[in-house]
Amino acid sequence: MSTSAVYNATVQRIRACDSNFKDECYIYEELNSEEQGEDPRQLDSAVPRRYRKRDRLRDLARNVLPVTDSTDVSSYKGDNQITAESDLSRPDRTLWIVTTAALPWMTGTAVNPLLRAAYLTRSHKSVTLVIPWLENEKERNDLYSTAHIHFSCPEDQEIYIRNWLSTSAAMSDAAIALKIVWYPAFYQKTMMSIFAKTDICSLIQPDNPHLDAVVLEEPEHLNWFKAAGDSWTSKFSFVVGIIHTNYKAYAANANAIVGPVAATFVSGASTLMVRAYCHKVIKLSAVLQSFAPEKEVVCNVHGVRSDFVNEGRRRGNSIVVGSDAAKPLCSVYFIGKILWAKGLDRLMYLEHFYRKVTGDYFEIDIYGDGPELPEIMRAYHGRSSGQKRRAVSKFVQCFYAFGGDFDSDFIEEEDEDDDESKAESMQQTEETKPKPWEFTRRSLSEFELPKSIHEYRLNPIPAVFHGRKDHAQLTEQYSVFVNPSITEVLCTTTAEALAMGKFAVIPHHPSNTFFLQFPNCLAYNNKLEFVANLQWALSHEPEPMTDEQLYTFTWEAACERFIRASGVTIRESRIKAKSQKSKMDERIAFMHNQINQLGHHSGEAFRAALAGGTSTDNLQDMTPPEKEEGVEVSLASEVKESKVNDVAKSKTSIMSSLPVVLLAVLFYYLAFFLKM
Repeated sequence: MSTSAVYNATVQRIRACDSNFKDECYIYEELNSEEQGEDPRQLDSAVPRRYRKRDRLRDLARNVLPVTDSTDVSSYKGDNQITAESDLSRPDRTLWIVTTAALPWMTGTAVNPLLRAAYLTRSHKSVTLVIPWLENEKERNDLYSTAHIHFSCPEDQEIYIRNWLSTSAAMSDAAIALKIVWYPAFYQKTMMSIFAKTDICSLIQPDNPHLDAVVLEEPEHLNWFKAAGDSWTSKFSFVVGIIHTNYKAYAANANAIVGPVAATFVSGASTLMVRAYCHKVIKLSAVLQSFAPEKEVVCNVHGVRSDFVNEGRRRGNSIVVGSDAAKPLCSVYFIGKILWAKGLDRLMYLEHFYRKVTGDYFEIDIYGDGPELPEIMRAYHGRSSGQKRRAVSKFVQCFYAFGGDFDSDFIEEEDEDDDESKAESMQQTEETKPKPWEFTRRSLSEFELPKSIHEYRLNPIPAVFHGRKDHAQLTEQYSVFVNPSITEVLCTTTAEALAMGKFAVIPHHPSNTFFLQFPNCLAYNNKLEFVANLQWALSHEPEPMTDEQLYTFTWEAACERFIRASGVTIRESRIKAKSQKSKMDERIAFMHNQINQLGHHSGEAFRAALAGGTSTDNLQDMTPPEKEEGVEVSLASEVKESKVNDVAKSKTSIMSSLPVVLLAVLFYYLAFFLKM
């Protein structure tokens, strides 16, 4: 009902109840006269006066009608109450938490959802964690190799997770109460992410079409390559999405040429997936893009383990008592995934500026692992002169092997400390020298070319790489944590370092806004402030943390923030209903599901075109049979015929799926112009 219709109905209701308003309902009010309350028709004055006609009935109706704001949505008493569907504080709620990673992969999307689910088991009726199981054994070994653990089935990995909860997290009660459900997945090495092979929503109690509430950790990641199946918002009464990762920033920094285009594509696709499958969106920090303004809220809903809080309390008590323990020789450290995108390139630039200001580098210990660890180590340690001479020597040998004229004066200019490589190059004879192609292949395999411009550095930085280690074990030996990353959404290691009562030297960035409230957070705006903050931290002791500050880091406080941030007020639901954007979100989900249902080959081609792999139901048709031992195919004709058949099948599949791929491109292209 419109505002005017409500007003007319209110006027009629007042006239029916009060006889005074049946006839004359107007009064005349003077605008510029001191006489108040007099009838202007009784006044006799030569001074011109101005009056206005005031409707008493309208005044009374305004007191009855609700007040409207700039959004033209009525406000009523009790509008700030939380709707029943979004009230997750009730202990009778049944919660499902779906994430994109699992232990022993020590990443934020594996640890934080696990701890959130574990702490919620203490206050809720039933909590189930839904995590991926890598069906490929090689992928499991590659991803979990640093933990030196091998799993043959999901039950083995579940035992490891429950043991970690009981020992490392000290939550033996949650290790028993927590329910765990697995979904088949694969690891995409290029994107360094895990994706589902089937529709996760359909795996969760397939016989029950109406479930309570679900929390999607990284909803955009979970639904980019979603297989055809049920919609989250139709199966669950309430869906909360928590955005962990700034995929837009990662895509933009991946390549200088294609990065901006990829960032636009990723941003648009993420907006569509979040809008389509979430009732409420929680962004960990303001650094993230806007997905759905009427749904989203910025709030840190992460906490740290009790080990870090206990260490912060112990460190604070030792400082109050007056401990005179000497500072360690290297009290600066960094811990995290060893990637250039995690700020290690910025750390190198800060090292150079620190040396420019103070005359020397600052020592730092680096903990963690990652696929870019070897090249980052080479960049920090620098390529020594001996390595360069050996590279030149290999080039000269390769040139000589191909019949070139060898110039001995080129080698004689080398220093005497590299006599071994010099002798190897000079002792080549016509009888012993290898074939040109053999020598080239061996030389290229022995000498690894630089993968980044940072590896051309000369001077080594005093950085020691210790590999992977639990952050809770780095207690007394360090007092300063340095993290220059600006691609994080909310850095967990920064929260852990501050909870342990250490200094955290971090950039002044929207992703670090939550940490600025703590006294030991030393934020810098430029390189000069970084040098000043680091030198101050190296010469002072951190300030002891209060009980209130320590409680802010706990998972109990994080769960309280999560429940508050998940709530949708009655007024917010009314604004959303009036905007009619929920219908648009339903259309997006419907279109996304219809594209994935366009036939066997077409649906799989769509997922393959988006690097999403194939669903589990079709793996048997697309996986070649294993070769039996001792069986060899010797007929070239059979091999040739099979290749021809494979090419013909692939062409047919591509041609049949071409309309679907084009439709998918158009579907995601809508996101470029979707300004929500």
